Amino acid sequence: MPLHCLKMGTAALLVAALFLAACIVRRDYQAASNLDTIEAYTQFLQDHPEDNQYFSQATARLEELSYEAARKEDDFAAYAGFLAKFPFGRFSQEAQRRAEDLRAAELGIHLYRELPEDFYHSVNSSTLPFRIQVLSQSTDEQEKSHVERKWFEELVRRDLFIPLDPRKAYPLPPDLTLRVRESTLYLGALPWTQLDADVSVRGKHVQSYRIAAQRVERFLLYEIFRDGERYRGLLRIPEQDRQAVEERFQRLRSSLPLAGSVALEFEIDQRGSHWDQEMIREFLEFLRGIGLAKDLAIYPRGQPPTRSSAHRLYLRADPDLHYPVLHKQWNFVGPGPDWGAWNSAWILMDRDYFFKKMSLDLVDLVRRSEPADEWPKKKMSSTREERGRNSVCSSGLQGAGRVSQIEGLFLEPASEPFGVPQGIWRFKDEAAFRNGRFAGTEDPADHS
Repeated sequence: MPLHCLKMGTAALLVAALFLAACIVRRDYQAASNLDTIEAYTQFLQDHPEDNQYFSQATARLEELSYEAARKEDDFAAYAGFLAKFPFGRFSQEAQRRAEDLRAAELGIHLYRELPEDFYHSVNSSTLPFRIQVLSQSTDEQEKSHVERKWFEELVRRDLFIPLDPRKAYPLPPDLTLRVRESTLYLGALPWTQLDADVSVRGKHVQSYRIAAQRVERFLLYEIFRDGERYRGLLRIPEQDRQAVEERFQRLRSSLPLAGSVALEFEIDQRGSHWDQEMIREFLEFLRGIGLAKDLAIYPRGQPPTRSSAHRLYLRADPDLHYPVLHKQWNFVGPGPDWGAWNSAWILMDRDYFFKKMSLDLVDLVRRSEPADEWPKKKMSSTREERGRNSVCSSGLQGAGRVSQIEGLFLEPASEPFGVPQGIWRFKDEAAFRNGRFAGTEDPADHS
């Protein structure tokens, strides 16, 4: 047989084989299409793995049917199985989101991908005016310090609470304690930041949160503020206390103004919290408004009026815990109302109650203190040397020992923390002094 005839025969056979194969592929695809099931298309692709004219159509239809099946089952395993077969398919992103949502729900985690519609209304339109301290539960000291500092700066920036600096020690406990633990969470192929948080109110555990997001801080704040009324209720002033203050204040108003003169020296730190500054200013206006005293002098620190006053008080805000401080001396010696459980922001949020309570405490302090103009009067020298010569607490007495006795009245040395210069002694029994047993001697309050 000639060679060219052999070649023509071979080509004809090849064409026939290809035609037959194409017919078989078309037949099998038509069969799978007629059945239109996951199994039928899977079998077709296994029988004809080569890239043919029906391959892409069969693959697309198989993905569609598989996703419909996963949606029908609607559980994490179904979506995970779908994503294992079609990790980059037409429905992979939607399947990934649904799988993550289901897995998070199984773990009791609230998953956030975007800000809720009411986020700004919930967080920015209200304030929880309470001291809050964030404590990291990490065992790694460096990470613990980083997390606590990050949270402190976030709270300061948002101006939502009165945050306590984690680098400082405070004499009073916070109103709210937030204990947090951050970790990495895989709900599918993508990593998330998981945050487990516990909130305590005055040491009592109240609420737990489990959140996953890319920036967990703002979403935890959102959930806390959604529960804000619960926290306000736990820290709200009891109704019976409010009524008692209102009744006492009305009785006080009927007796105002106070007789005599009152000088109230205040200090506002211009670099301090805006809550502190506003609280001091508004409380002073409140005192002016109620007509506290017939002769009331209110002035900034270091700018006293020329006249003397029977009662002198000092008002400031604690720069760390942000509560008002009222004393008869700047150095906190002597009696003063305990306002440490409050803070400036809280006072401003409920000023009707707090300003009335603070006014009552201020009047109580005035009435408890004996007016200075009833003390024995003596022209006092202006220099320390002259005061030393005029005082019975002179160097001669100091040499007699740590404690001396004059007619049964004991004296003791005083130091700078009490506002008295070193080398000057003071009376242990100031009441006896004021009753005239040592009239003509130096007034201990002169060194206040």
